[in-house]
Amino acid sequence: MARRSQTELAVLGALSMQPMTAYAVRSAIRDVLGHFWSESFGQIYPTLTALERHGMVQGQEAGRSGSSVFSLTHAGQQRLRQLLAEPVVTTPPRNGLLLRLFFGRTTGGREFPGAALLVAAGAVGSAMGRAVVISESIESRG
Repeated sequence: MARRSQTELAVLGALSMQPMTAYAVRSAIRDVLGHFWSESFGQIYPTLTALERHGMVQGQEAGRSGSSVFSLTHAGQQRLRQLLAEPVVTTPPRNGLLLRLFFGRTTGGREFPGAALLVAAGAVGSAMGRAVVISESIESRG
């Protein structure tokens, strides 16, 4: 699945929960999916524009703020189902620890790998804590 399709999936998925403004879509993605997914305003606004142009979302003026509240249309629900059925394509990982370990040996310092591993151990503990929170959140919605 191309990056654009994954952005569509995230936006359509957020709007499947309830109609919301572009700002609220970004907040929902950050707050609900933020443990494993992120989208910037620079990705969300063009995606909403394209989805509206293709009839997958419908925008309505939201009072005096000048912003629009977007809701999913039937075509948008169909597109969301289609995207959910597509095979998942993983992106290559970006791992700062491995990058540092790889290039750290070129500095000649022996203390660097040990320090990097200590930082990694803390990061693993933090990631495990986030995984527990995600798991509990999923189970409570069950």
